[in-house]
Amino acid sequence: MQPPDWLKIKTVLVTDKKRDTLDPGEQTAITLAQTLPADLLIIDERLGRRVASEKNLNSLIFLLPPLEEQKLIVQKIYQIFDWIEPISDSVISMTQDCT
Repeated sequence: MQPPDWLKIKTVLVTDKKRDTLDPGEQTAITLAQTLPADLLIIDERLGRRVASEKNLNSLIFLLPPLEEQKLIVQKIYQIFDWIEPISDSVISMTQDCT
């Protein structure tokens, strides 16, 4: 299953190695949030949130459930997108017809 069109996947080639107390995922997320710039960074560790705050990034802690539950959550999200897509396409079509 492909991600929705609005989801953009970016590659971060260089991260701030000065923050080696963070794992590579947090380093990458913070670097990407600064590069874009992002309106909000959702992060799953308190230390990562503190570092993001030091870099003046708005951040929110999101605690991830165990991996099996994550898979179920992702499946449900894709089901929702599959359900919403035809509706949103109809709304877009109706809006275009009105212009």
